[in-house]
Amino acid sequence: MRGRPIPFTDDDMTTIRTFAGGLVEFAEAFRILWEAQLAAKTRKVDKALEGVQSKGPASY
Repeated sequence: MRGRPIPFTDDDMTTIRTFAGGLVEFAEAFRILWEAQLAAKTRKVDKALEGVQSKGPASY
């Protein structure tokens, strides 16, 4: 192989770009779902903390 170019066609480049595009789309969809899940958990914790705060300081 020394001195000879690696066979690489336009179809190969198209395949790589298609795969990369799909990977980027997947990552974006995952990020959106992750942020939605995080927001839901944050709301749940905030709601729980509101209940604690409304009861006032704990008596020991």
